[in-house]
Amino acid sequence: MINIIVVMFSFLCVTAIFGIFLQMVNMKGTPKIMYDLYSHGKSCEGKLFSTLISAVLVPKSWFFHFYLFSTIYTFIILIVIVWMILTKNQLPIFITMYISSLSAHSCINIASPEISLLAATLFLLQVSRRMYESMYVTIFLDSKMNLGHYIVGYLHYWGCGTILLSYAACQSIQENHMHEQARNEICLQHVIGTVLFIIAFHQQHIVHVTLANLRKNPHSMQKHSLPQGGLFNYVSCPNFLCEIIIYLAINLLLGVDYYPWTLITFWVLTNQIMNATISQKWYKSKFKEFPPARKALIPFVAVTKMFSVILTVGFIALVIRWILKPEPSPIFGIYSQPGKFYYLKFAAFYLLFTLRKWQSKRARVDENLKAGYGMKSRVNIRDMESVQVLSDHPKAIDAVYFQGGNKDGVYFVAATARRPHHVINGFVFLKVPGEGLFTSPKLPDSTLFGTEDEFGAEGLKFEPLDPMRKWKISYKGQLRRNETDELVDVELEAIWSTNLKQFDFDTDMSSTAISRAFAREPWSREYFQMLQEAHQTHYEQMGRTNGTVKIDGKSYPFNIDSMRDHSYGHKREWKLLHRYGFHTMTLEDGTRINVGIVSQPCTSSVLELGYVYLADGRLFPVDECGFNIWDIGENGSPPKDYHFTFKAANRWWSVQVNVLDAPIFYIGWEWEAKIHERMCTFEVNGVPGWGISEFMYRNMDGRPEEYNERDPEWTRTINKG
Repeated sequence: MINIIVVMFSFLCVTAIFGIFLQMVNMKGTPKIMYDLYSHGKSCEGKLFSTLISAVLVPKSWFFHFYLFSTIYTFIILIVIVWMILTKNQLPIFITMYISSLSAHSCINIASPEISLLAATLFLLQVSRRMYESMYVTIFLDSKMNLGHYIVGYLHYWGCGTILLSYAACQSIQENHMHEQARNEICLQHVIGTVLFIIAFHQQHIVHVTLANLRKNPHSMQKHSLPQGGLFNYVSCPNFLCEIIIYLAINLLLGVDYYPWTLITFWVLTNQIMNATISQKWYKSKFKEFPPARKALIPFVAVTKMFSVILTVGFIALVIRWILKPEPSPIFGIYSQPGKFYYLKFAAFYLLFTLRKWQSKRARVDENLKAGYGMKSRVNIRDMESVQVLSDHPKAIDAVYFQGGNKDGVYFVAATARRPHHVINGFVFLKVPGEGLFTSPKLPDSTLFGTEDEFGAEGLKFEPLDPMRKWKISYKGQLRRNETDELVDVELEAIWSTNLKQFDFDTDMSSTAISRAFAREPWSREYFQMLQEAHQTHYEQMGRTNGTVKIDGKSYPFNIDSMRDHSYGHKREWKLLHRYGFHTMTLEDGTRINVGIVSQPCTSSVLELGYVYLADGRLFPVDECGFNIWDIGENGSPPKDYHFTFKAANRWWSVQVNVLDAPIFYIGWEWEAKIHERMCTFEVNGVPGWGISEFMYRNMDGRPEEYNERDPEWTRTINKG
């Protein structure tokens, strides 16, 4: 997601640098309006502005407005930081959404509650003092500024306050999850920063009082006099110099690695250099007695030379820092973080994925395609829906999965994953109010044995009736009642149907989300080979399942909102996955959602994916998840009451999850995957819903021998991969 705050301050930096060049070069033919845009205060007095600028001039005394705004806004942020510390670093949901929508935070390894509080307090002192000076010290007379300066004032102080808030959010994540070592002690860097702030804070106030006193002089008929004494003996604009030092001091507190505030400091530096250049020119033009040795901003240093040195040294330093910057370590040794080539890789994959999606849309129905990211595996939907020919790999896969629920508390989850040698990874979960939760009799083991040419085994069967429109679901056999552990006869007959378009993860995923996932990984020839080998075709559809279930001879209506999943590929190796977490739900207003994150470190350690069907049937991919997967159940025990956000359909969605039941089972000859199948209620943007959440973890404990002994004798000699 684009960082709105960083983009804003980057644009302001560019405009300030352009203004500096404009003042230094004085190119002939430059439109007058360009100079007028940068004029304000004393440089405006007696000046004939272009018609456009004259129409948008406002009193300079309006400075008070954005200082008042900043004081209130920063005070609120200070309260939030104090509240966060007192509640052990838990941010309110609406603040998390606010920061996520701006994408303003970037986690670093030096954040701490003490520093967040100190920086926000110092900044509040600064803006409060400036508000006081605007009211009781500064004498504005009839000084003007254009509307652009007025708007930039608001943007600047809003951006500064939001960055301080995002810094607090950054350290909140670190304190809670410890994926970086937070530094909580006060060090020399923080002491220097605080001392610099205090000195500059005091000196700036003295300068403003001195400037105000010049206008109070009854013996002077001029609106302006040449200031003398103190720092004015060395520079024309010591107030601008103090402003730079104040922001630099806060930068030292937050750390130079916290690039959003470093960018703000650079913006303040360039802006004050520009203003000092304009003021220096004005002083020289108005006062014949102007001291020739007095510089504009820094004692003994000319602005032109200083600016050139700053740009040159700054550019060289940035290049060296970029070259020497080490790649960030994966969080928990698993989750890759964006490296220095992240944006270049993002752009490259985004273009590639978009091109492949375009090629896939133009493909003919009878055309054989090379399946992959951005490219469909089949164009003909009947071929997609049919039983697939398994590859010769011992872990070849062709899997169908149904799940769903309703607001009355009925839940159903079932799957048949076809594997070589007539092996099926399959299971059934059924929850009926008044009867309880029922599970497949073999669980927690999911190894079943069936036939090679159908989606079914041991009483469970799925049959496609109309491609992408209708399937038959049936089960006849025994299920285990969870509460009593008794086996009960169950018979289920139902039809799953839909008129909604399928979501194909090969072609319908957000280009931004998938490019972001792959760009954060280290690239190599082996990496792209693994991307190709691990690929599986996977598509899903939301629909409705209607039928009847008979439990121990008693019939119940079986009508649920449900999702169907079909996936197939050369192989499915559960050992490649670290974990995943998905949430599938239907809301009372007709919205249907599936959202989650997959962590498969060999290809994408953080892949955000999913989709939203709006009530009118329009389908949108998930563009971004507003949570980190390592924040939710990284210890192997997913939470049962939590909140997260995600972005889709150009809006942010706020999801509250409440887990009712969470049976566990295992998949694979070695129980490589441990699955938490969770029946839930949801609330999304205030609208109630219901559905299934599935969390998977890589299991390293193996399959117990007692389950191996129950398998047919022939399974002991086959190649299991």
